[in-house]
Amino acid sequence: MENDRAEAVAALAELDEGRAAAARIRAPWWYYPATGVLLGVLAALVVTGPVLVRELWLIVVLGGLALLSQAYRFATGTAPGGFRSGGRQLIWGVCYAAVMLGVLAALLAVAWRRPGPVWLGVAAGVFMLLLTLGYGAGFERARRGP
Repeated sequence: MENDRAEAVAALAELDEGRAAAARIRAPWWYYPATGVLLGVLAALVVTGPVLVRELWLIVVLGGLALLSQAYRFATGTAPGGFRSGGRQLIWGVCYAAVMLGVLAALLAVAWRRPGPVWLGVAAGVFMLLLTLGYGAGFERARRGP
């Protein structure tokens, strides 16, 4: 019985140590800015760019996000957080995706027939960059916990 208690205490200590180590994992400083630039240029091109350029940049964005994910995994040893992160991280992710999709849908509605004004494209790109940086800060704060 005493041996079981000692094993349980050791297992709990190991679990606490693992949680503390996971809380110290932080995204590399370049991860969210690079993601924001990719998505910001996409948002700007949705408004101002020709259809072919938009489609080509979308391919670049998808490839860039895959490369960023691999670089994140290499730098931290873990995958970027997502829907399996749980709790507050999930809420941050869903809110970010909803706002991002809403902005892109609005931009597509503006640019559906013809390219929109350049100022709107620049504003959309800057907004998407700032949105991604804000999401990254909130997500990292949620990952660290209370």
